Amino acid sequence: MKKFLSTALVLALFLTQSLPPALAAKVAWETKLDDKISWSQVTYFGTLLIGSNTSLASYNPETGELMWKRDDLNKIAPFDVREVRGLPIIILGLDRGLGGMKTQLESINMATGETLWKTDTINGQPLGVYTIPEKNLALLVINEYMNTSKEGESNGVYVR
Repeated sequence: MKKFLSTALVLALFLTQSLPPALAAKVAWETKLDDKISWSQVTYFGTLLIGSNTSLASYNPETGELMWKRDDLNKIAPFDVREVRGLPIIILGLDRGLGGMKTQLESINMATGETLWKTDTINGQPLGVYTIPEKNLALLVINEYMNTSKEGESNGVYVR
């Protein structure tokens, strides 16, 4: 796999350098960020989400215009961000507390960044966030720490 990536990178550089100047890639836009980018993704809605240690922000990928920014949504891992298929909604699994021992689901409007709804804080470590829009469900799978069964089972599912 490493060999393929190196070859693809060399090929891409070779093709870029061999194009006439009029067809060469140009920087469309640049912006100054508060912190180093931890992750980024283009959404179904057509926005560019950028996560960092200090915020979650949404940009118009064509113009670079900042659509919204939330400083309270910091240090979110990319696997804790789920789009609701076909809707301009993001579901976030928010890990809080020492070692991510507390979690919460929050629903965000992709166009405005506004919170649509939020669950109570749950004691446990999140294992995954899944959306099933056809059933109007968001699932949060967690390792529960405070509510174990008699057998010591510690897995749980929280449904909104």
